[in-house]
Amino acid sequence: MMRTLSRWAAPALALPRPVKRSTVLLLDAALCVFTVWLAFYLRLGSFVPLSGPAVWPALASVVLALPIFITSGLYRAIFRYSGLPAMVAVARAMVLYGLAFAAVFTFIGVPDVPRTVGIIQPILLLVLVGASRAAARVWLGGLYHQQLRKAALPQTLIYGAGSAGRQLASAMANSHEIRVVGFLDDDDRLHGHVLNGLPIHNPADLAEILSVSPISDVLLALPSVSRQRRNDIQAGAMGQGGDVFVLDMGQPVKIIDLARRMVELSGLTVRDEARPDGDIEIAVTGLRPGEKLFEELLIGDNPKPTQHARIMKAHEPFLPWVQLEQQLNALSIAMSVNDVPVIRGMLQQLVSGYQPSGEVVDWVHMAQEREAQANDN
Repeated sequence: MMRTLSRWAAPALALPRPVKRSTVLLLDAALCVFTVWLAFYLRLGSFVPLSGPAVWPALASVVLALPIFITSGLYRAIFRYSGLPAMVAVARAMVLYGLAFAAVFTFIGVPDVPRTVGIIQPILLLVLVGASRAAARVWLGGLYHQQLRKAALPQTLIYGAGSAGRQLASAMANSHEIRVVGFLDDDDRLHGHVLNGLPIHNPADLAEILSVSPISDVLLALPSVSRQRRNDIQAGAMGQGGDVFVLDMGQPVKIIDLARRMVELSGLTVRDEARPDGDIEIAVTGLRPGEKLFEELLIGDNPKPTQHARIMKAHEPFLPWVQLEQQLNALSIAMSVNDVPVIRGMLQQLVSGYQPSGEVVDWVHMAQEREAQANDN
């Protein structure tokens, strides 16, 4: 019996608060009617139908009791009441109710209604209402406080909604140290779905999730996670909005070494001085116009460290929008007439560290210059 009641405890607590209050209010109304009927039995020694004279005290009990119970706060936090505070609240409400009910049916009197009913019924109602609160405490109180303790635990997300993630979530379901509140997964097909009662989020939304939820940790539940992916996750958790992070990707790899490796992985050999009979020759042609030897991740050279050893935060200078807008308008005018020298000069002013090398190689501009020189001659 107790196991069956315990099974219904969680659904009962999950009901909306208005539904729970309405349910208890209807229960109290039923107790008012039942105690009037029982008071008649105790006074007369026989059961009487709830008709005729018995109807008036039953109606009066409901009309008097429910407003008093509501104003006394018996329906505000039913499941949070425990022990003495609950009984004090019930007793205070019942004293007011008992005085009003006894004033009508004992001191004033109603025809065909025994005056002792005005005293017996409030006592019976006090016992049953108090017993109902105590029963609710025994049935639901333990689970309610357990949910409060669980809600106070640090919240965490699990990265990976596969078998490893499900096993980790199941293992932590009864943890007293941390509470799993959802999953992160790269699979677009899973986003928005629910797994074992927990939502599955897109890792790209991690910063937004952190802004509205007190997530303290992200647990990785993937068979194999690269260092780069771990850094991506950490950077997403650090983001405050508008931040730029640079990940430490390890030592740089030379293009020539990468080319050699690709040839060898294809099952071929590199043709060079050591192997003149190789399959593929690698030729270094040098830089062409517009190409660079390396890629700058930051304009500035002073990134700030973060709490993660392999993640740095960018600290780059910038122009206020009022000044930048004027410069962009001027740049747009120069581009509309293809004035390449002016465009190049403006870019040197706008982009810190931009140092063009060599002459202008814009073919349209060069053709315009040749045409202008021909006209001058």
